[in-house]
Amino acid sequence: ISKVKGMEVIWCINHDANAIISHSLNHPACQHSTEDIRSFDITPLAELVKRLRAENPDCIILLHASLECTNFSNAKNGPKVADSRTLANDLFRYLDALAVDILTIENVQEFLTWGPLTVDDMPCPDRRGQTFKRWIGELRNLGYKVEHRELRACDYGAPTIRRRLFVIARCAGRPIIWPT
Repeated sequence: ISKVKGMEVIWCINHDANAIISHSLNHPACQHSTEDIRSFDITPLAELVKRLRAENPDCIILLHASLECTNFSNAKNGPKVADSRTLANDLFRYLDALAVDILTIENVQEFLTWGPLTVDDMPCPDRRGQTFKRWIGELRNLGYKVEHRELRACDYGAPTIRRRLFVIARCAGRPIIWPT
């Protein structure tokens, strides 16, 4: 299990083999799965989390998701694969099975405009943001406090100047604390 600033990275799931290779070089003790999160069998991960919680009842389970963003980004001129826009919905299965305490998401700013698509698989301009707002509402209905901000990661030490959307969802009435 890899140590990262007081945290242990225990599992990484990604459909892209190159992403898994890169992650495994940085976190060699972490379990890696080259799979789509929609079809991943969550049972072994849920069993590992259950064992970790039994060994340390105070541990906090954090799930970070960098959802596929190409089909939201204006750089691609709108969606081309409507199904990839549903990945955020697949996180609910993980939240439930792992009893996640904190969910963090990084994505393009256009994720805020997530809404229904037209028959040509283009965003419906009259319904911009409806699906995102519904999705945030579902997180809140599960007991999560949810906040989001558009930030430049370079202001926090990352080597990129692009503005990105960051979402934090936290349960059990605990406060959300953003980095300074």
